[in-house]
Order: sequence, then C-alpha cells, then structure tokens
Amino acid sequence: MSTEMFNVQRVQKNLEALAELKEKSPNPKKLKQYTGWGGLRNAIFTPDVYRILKKHCSESEIASIKKTISNAYFTPPLLIDFIFEGLKRMNKPFKNILEPSAGHGLFFERMPKSFKEQGKVHAVEMDEVSCRMLRCLYPDVDVYQGGFESYQPEATFDLIIGNPPYGREMVNDEKHLDISALRIHHYFVAKSMRLLAPGGVLAMVLPRYFLDNRRDHARDIIHQEGGSLLAAYRLPDNLFDDAKVTVDVVFLVKEARDTDWIHFDKIRIDNELAHINRYFSVNPAHIIGELAIVEAYGRAELTCREGDKLDTCASLLEQLSHFPPKKLPSIDECKDLLAKKLILIDKEIQSLSLIKSQLTYAQRDLQLMERNFLQQCSQKINLDFLL
Repeated sequence: MSTEMFNVQRVQKNLEALAELKEKSPNPKKLKQYTGWGGLRNAIFTPDVYRILKKHCSESEIASIKKTISNAYFTPPLLIDFIFEGLKRMNKPFKNILEPSAGHGLFFERMPKSFKEQGKVHAVEMDEVSCRMLRCLYPDVDVYQGGFESYQPEATFDLIIGNPPYGREMVNDEKHLDISALRIHHYFVAKSMRLLAPGGVLAMVLPRYFLDNRRDHARDIIHQEGGSLLAAYRLPDNLFDDAKVTVDVVFLVKEARDTDWIHFDKIRIDNELAHINRYFSVNPAHIIGELAIVEAYGRAELTCREGDKLDTCASLLEQLSHFPPKKLPSIDECKDLLAKKLILIDKEIQSLSLIKSQLTYAQRDLQLMERNFLQQCSQKINLDFLL
C-alpha cells in the first residue's frame, strides 16, 4: 500500500472498522476506531485502499464517503469535552437534543450520561456508512439519514451541538430558501437557530469565518431569529488531524443579550490588515493562542497559533471558571431595580424616623423622671436639714 501523503494509521483503523461493521455482531471497540475520511483524499484514490474499500462497502456507500472527504473532520475530543462541561455548568434541562451533522457519533460517545437520561437525542447524517455506525453503536439515538437541508422536523430542540461541515459549498433547502445562499457552515448555524426552542442553546465547533466574515454571514439572520452570542473561544490551528484550520467553540442562546458579536474590528498584525469579530476585541482572553497572518487562498489570512508556552487544554479549562458569563441587565431593568431599591430605602428611612421619634420621647421621659427624682431628693434633703 502506498503511504505517500496520508495518515496511514487513520486509514488502517478506518478499514478495520468497515470490515468489523460487516460482521453479524460487530465489536463496538473496533467500530469506535472509525474517524471518517475527512482530509484523506489521497488515501481514497490510492488503488490499494480503494480495492479494500470495495470489499467492505457498496458502490453507493463509497460514493457517499467521497462526498465527505473535503469537509468531514474528526472533532478533537478535547473540544467536545469542553463543550459538554460548559453545558453542564448552565444547569439547563435539555430534553430534546439534536446533532445535525453527526458523522460517526463522537459527540454521542462523549455525551454525559445525565444528558442522555433526561431527554431524547436526535442525529442527522448524510453518509450511509456513518449512519450504519451510528445505529449500531448508539441504538437509543434517533438517526435521520440525509442532508440537513432535507431534515424538516416539527419539534424544536433545547440543545443543538456539533461540528458541521465547513467550506464554500451551498445547499438547497426548500423550506428555508433565504439561507440556502449561505456557505454551508453559515447555513447550518442559521437553520439550527430556527430549530431551537426559546431559551435553547447551540454549541458548535465552527471555522473562524462564522464570526469574522464581514459579509455573506449568518449573524444578522441569527440575531433576527432572537439568537445571541453567549461566549466564544478561538483556538490554535493545529488541533485537527490532517487539516490546518482556525476554529472557534461557539455558544449561542435563543434569548436577548447585550453582547456585541454582529460587528467586526480592524486589526494590524505583522504589518498586515485583518478583520476580527468585535467580541474578541472586547474579550481578548478568549483567544487561546497567538493571532498571526498566513498566506491562504492567494491572500493574507488571519489565523491563531499555539504559543510556545501555551497549554491549550489548561487554558480552556481555566475559561470554564468564568462560564457561563453573567447576563448584564438592560437599562430598563437597571431603572426598575433602582426604583425598587429606592422604595426599600424610603421604607427604611421611615422606619428609622419612627424609631428616632420613639427614642427621642423616651429620652425626654427619662429627663423628666430624672428632674422629678432630683426635686424629690432636694426636698428631702432640705426637710432633713430643718429637723
């Protein structure tokens, strides 16, 4: 087998998992070795690998796999665990959960048991092989095989999680034509926001373009749908196997908040001008790494690199001590709170005034009693003296 230009270990484990999937009672441990074929284009089109694929997969399944090689990437477990730890700290009841691009199910594998017990979990996945994996490994998950654009549920969801496909591709969603012109990662977030119940949460790993794009983005649509940014964390570009990509872990909520995440700011790095979401200008500590400029797509692009002294895992865990961020009250809420406090203060003043009056009367009574006592003493002394 030619091993030029691809991750041999990943390919071998994928092939072993596919062979195991054909067994009557597949071994879950072997199936969980499967990481999909994102970033493995060279492997897919290597004759030796393709020959083995044909032994384990049908022509339609191979065609389905080929559709995923440009955008189906194995999500680092570090990021999934970070997302779930943040969600646990929100103390919300997630009774209806959706993963709109489930892949081979790593989010379900690492999902806390309490999440699975408190509600129903749904998955959408277009790849035939991945759907077979999901149904075999996670029988309690309701799996829909097809593209997210064809998934039109009547119910809404309390939590939507995942790592959707990235890229320039666009999809045709007949029920949501206004967002079909968006790039695929923007489309996934916009549609997911529409499927969220009021107060629901969306937590995803997204390319930096979702927050940084100056145009052709979904942020305005999400804002119009009632969505707001709860928090975002920019990560180094070396976290994904077989891909160099700068991503953000993004938490959105379907409620009004005052976070400014629609706009962007200009920054200069290495004498190059770049644009970054204003949220990161206000929250620079949420950039887990060092911003830099690289050449990509024939132009200068903003990226985030792991610093020499940076421990990405430790830095993310440190951020959890401040999560979820407290919601600042609106001006009207501040006015209402101030008016209520003034009423309480007025009542306290009135109560203190009453006590002061009572104490003043008591003091006068004591003074009168003292005067009467002294008069009686004086009269007695004078009378005794005469005797």
